[in-house]
Amino acid sequence: MRKIFKTLLSYIFFLEMIFAHVGLNYIIYKHEDEKMPFQAYIKLPKNLSQPADVVLKFIDDYPTSVEIHSLKNNSGTFTLLSKNKSQLVSGEINTFSSQIILEEYGVYSFNLTVTDQDYYEEISVPVNFFPQEKVILGDRLSKAIMLLFLFVLLYGIYLIFFVSSTSSTFNSKMLKRSNERNSKILFLNFTFFSLLIVFLGLNLKNDLKMESFQSNFSIDSEIEIISDGNKNYLNVQIINNKEAKIIHGDIIPDHGKMMHMFIISDDHSQMAHLHPVRIDEQNLFSVKLPSINYGKLNIFMDIAFESGLAKTLKNTVFFNKKITTPIRSDSSLKNDIDDSWLLVPKESGVIWINKKDSYNSESEIPLSFKVLKNGIPATIEPYIGMHGHIALLKKDENVFVHLHPTGTINMASKIFLENNININNPFRDKNSNDKTSYQAHEHSNKNGQLQFPSLILDKKGSYSLWVQVKVEGEVLTQKFNFELI
Repeated sequence: MRKIFKTLLSYIFFLEMIFAHVGLNYIIYKHEDEKMPFQAYIKLPKNLSQPADVVLKFIDDYPTSVEIHSLKNNSGTFTLLSKNKSQLVSGEINTFSSQIILEEYGVYSFNLTVTDQDYYEEISVPVNFFPQEKVILGDRLSKAIMLLFLFVLLYGIYLIFFVSSTSSTFNSKMLKRSNERNSKILFLNFTFFSLLIVFLGLNLKNDLKMESFQSNFSIDSEIEIISDGNKNYLNVQIINNKEAKIIHGDIIPDHGKMMHMFIISDDHSQMAHLHPVRIDEQNLFSVKLPSINYGKLNIFMDIAFESGLAKTLKNTVFFNKKITTPIRSDSSLKNDIDDSWLLVPKESGVIWINKKDSYNSESEIPLSFKVLKNGIPATIEPYIGMHGHIALLKKDENVFVHLHPTGTINMASKIFLENNININNPFRDKNSNDKTSYQAHEHSNKNGQLQFPSLILDKKGSYSLWVQVKVEGEVLTQKFNFELI
């Protein structure tokens, strides 16, 4: 019995290990408005039928009412699933909170309706809700579950025979007590295993649903580095199955780029922000590499689809001298005008205001910067449609964030939602338009101040953060390090 118990504990531990969480659990959006600016934090649940926590923090004034409409994209048509009124958080004067139950995986729009006496605004925030675990139901797991079912069945049959046989042999009080004690032990064991099998069965049902969802949202990549004998190129093949292609359509540009790629060396000493171009109809992308060092490279790729789905694909590649001549490449391919990189550490004049060496988990990390040129505040020019970009990577590569002054959301997805929900959302004011958040970044910022929404992280460890701004036509990149405790 002790061996069986240890085996089951090991099995449960194995299940916990293969369902490891990765990525950022928060969606961050900053709404820039002259009258009522705010920051929204959406913490996604780990599983279906659990609530997403939505928090809105207003910067100056606060409204009389905040409502959240959750709409789900079903084959191009947005269906209103819920309508919740946010409540003012007790003890706070500018913070509203609400919870939205997400019963299905998919592409959502959370429409934040902000109302005051002479003010009405509805903002669409794209929310992609995916399984946070990578579920693989292989033969080994299926056989283990079948064996566990068989074990419980045989154990139940044994219990029935034991009770029936002992009930007819109560010849003495001592024997009766012994049999009663054994019966109780067997009953408790049977109850334990029954509850265990129910638990595993419910998890299996959820895993099957997650696996089915992942087949519809299965988008992956294959990476190779090639050379024409003079220059090195990185090729990316985007792989999505037939169902995913039908549901999400083609890749669309975000800020005029089909793909935003970050290449970060394994020791975090080098970073490149590149924009591969599509070179064939089968979603093969290629980009010319800067003079990056040999070794393991971590690749992060932001792409958006016609359905409003936005994904960050992760991959790794080992860069070395053994590179073959490419079969599929364009040796005349040049770097995009907005490609930038930091290969040698240097001071760029970007200063993180009130930076700390460490921050607490689940607490806000303020991201305020000032940019100096020759000791005086610089004029920050738009860079790929924004005043700045942040790339953040945890040392173990399990957390990556691409952050703008408007937050973590993908602008191509946001524009898609605005254009489609104007038609399909019966609660939306047809005259309402949320363009202030990104139109503000089409003009230069002359005071040298750069403000990102505060970041919230929940995975402790060492982090690297790169800030990118454009000054006098040159992209400046500054790296910072900090610990999350």
